[in-house]
Amino acid sequence: MEALHDFTAKRGIQLVSDEVYHPIYHGRQTKSAARLPHATVIADLSKAFSIAGVRTGWMIEHDAKRRQQYWTARAYFSICNTTT
Repeated sequence: MEALHDFTAKRGIQLVSDEVYHPIYHGRQTKSAARLPHATVIADLSKAFSIAGVRTGWMIEHDAKRRQQYWTARAYFSICNTTT
């Protein structure tokens, strides 16, 4: 993960790590990408803990400006009426 992080950071590419299954291991335990300064980590409770429908998730983003951009995009795309 560190090599991928360094590769993307040097080129100005944002590394996004989807860690929805992070608490489940089928081998050696791995470290979260949240410790890396230029990585965005997204996670939730529904998949790894088998509680579908809870719709609780989180994002770890170290850069305040980028965090605000994600928040604005989320607000824009989540404002909608139900289809039923």
